[in-house]
Amino acid sequence: RCWSGGTVPAVVAGISGVTALASGSQHLCAVAAGGAVWCWGTAPMGNGNVSETQPTPTRVSGLTGVGVLAAGLEHTCALRTDRTLTCWGANSEGQLATGDTFPRLTPTDLSGGAIYWGP
Repeated sequence: RCWSGGTVPAVVAGISGVTALASGSQHLCAVAAGGAVWCWGTAPMGNGNVSETQPTPTRVSGLTGVGVLAAGLEHTCALRTDRTLTCWGANSEGQLATGDTFPRLTPTDLSGGAIYWGP
């Protein structure tokens, strides 16, 4: 159950077997069965669009094997069970640890160095 603009929790339709949740400033993401990731709200959803508003859960294309999620202001990162890290989103403050401030509209694998899990 999640709150979505109201005061009473409601069942989120379309996904089941949720094992992890992450809440950004205006979006939520969930890990479901098999490590698939589903996101909804207002933020880059990892499907190639700069800014999206998805009122219902939308699966992040091609992303599986996820065990842990972290979300912030218009970005999300996922740690897969094989210990690889992938992130997507606005990146305006370099929060995706890609060495630049260009947005990543689909999950982008990261490797090496310290990871900044900023705002």
